[in-house]
Amino acid sequence: MRSVLTALIASLLIATTAMAQDGISTARDIIEKQISAFLNDDIETAYSFAAPGIKAAYPDPRFFVEMVKRNYGPVYRPGNYAFGRGVLGTDGNTIAQELLITGPMGKDWRAVYVLEKQADGAFRITGVRLSKLSGSAI
Repeated sequence: MRSVLTALIASLLIATTAMAQDGISTARDIIEKQISAFLNDDIETAYSFAAPGIKAAYPDPRFFVEMVKRNYGPVYRPGNYAFGRGVLGTDGNTIAQELLITGPMGKDWRAVYVLEKQADGAFRITGVRLSKLSGSAI
């Protein structure tokens, strides 16, 4: 009985770890696609990764991109960037993903993206918290 319980716990841990890795991989893919869209001035594609709440606040993709340029310049035009820690929420519906960025003029930043699973099952970006780093990001 004990070996059956141990095997069950092990399989649950493996499944949970695989689910977390899939979620983190999905988040990173979305973030990279949005950054690529920003770098290519593809406003519609960049906007497509925003969650409905952001789209409600910025119903026109041009206003959304202007807000990103104004408030999230290092995300809009990153130099080098690398993914840091990613965490899948216990409910499996929220992901927090760290992005370390060398932005314009060589300044280093940390962006923490929050993505939430939508009714259609797709993850979308619900927010980004940007903070300047005192040391080197990458």
